[in-house]
Amino acid sequence: MAGVHKNLGLIFLQENDFNNALQHLREYLRLAPVAPDAEAIQSILKNEPKIKLN
Repeated sequence: MAGVHKNLGLIFLQENDFNNALQHLREYLRLAPVAPDAEAIQSILKNEPKIKLN
């Protein structure tokens, strides 16, 4: 299920729907905190200036 959240987050990111992207990428990291790409996803969240942090 974690992979679904990652994929949705990346799709929303491409569509400039940053709020939904943030929600799904955070959920991905919650479900798979030690995933091989967790650092890359964290980097996306930290470096995306358009994402509104809640």
